[in-house]
Amino acid sequence: VYEPWLDEALTDYSTRAYINTFGSDGERADQREMIEAMKQFRVARVYGVNLPVMAYEDSLHYASWVYYRGADVMQQLEEKMGTAAFDKALRAYYLGNRLGLARRDAFEYYMGRDCGDDVKGWLNDAFAHSE
Repeated sequence: VYEPWLDEALTDYSTRAYINTFGSDGERADQREMIEAMKQFRVARVYGVNLPVMAYEDSLHYASWVYYRGADVMQQLEEKMGTAAFDKALRAYYLGNRLGLARRDAFEYYMGRDCGDDVKGWLNDAFAHSE
């Protein structure tokens, strides 16, 4: 995997969506608490998402940036595009990259195609902020 943040961010985004849809009140509360804790932890040191695993101080820094910040950005992108357009682009991205190595440029292509916007620039801006 060349860009693990993309896989990890989409995995955490999908987990959040599942819990929000099918989870109990307690599971949704636990999820919100963990997201907030990781957000506070992330503010302490700024890394970014597309670094080698060993560049992070420890697994908590890695998780707070790659999993949690990545999923936050996926949720923001869904809000920007609208759920229907985001879901359509995500399905196309999955189908277009199945059995292969997906990269950020492929993700940007599918998302940009369906939202008609500069997704690359938007992602760069979104990942530049810790919250």
